[in-house]
Amino acid sequence: MGLRRDYSSVQIGRPAFQPHFNHAVGAYVRSDREFNDLLRSRGDEAQTVYTRVDPGDVPQPTVDDHILDEQAKIIHDKGIDPTCLT
Repeated sequence: MGLRRDYSSVQIGRPAFQPHFNHAVGAYVRSDREFNDLLRSRGDEAQTVYTRVDPGDVPQPTVDDHILDEQAKIIHDKGIDPTCLT
């Protein structure tokens, strides 16, 4: 009986960026670079430094979170002012 190696769970580097609405920057981000730029600019506006938290460091979103992300994406893409929705 021989030994076999299983590389199916090996990941090199960070996972691929998933576009999403990010509440920390208040915008729908489509790329890793866009997210980092927005995070830096929001930190400058608030006169603080925001630390990035990658998705693997937080619990997986629920189905409800996915619905909220889709709504935020629609609001962003259509240019709707979110303050007028309340």
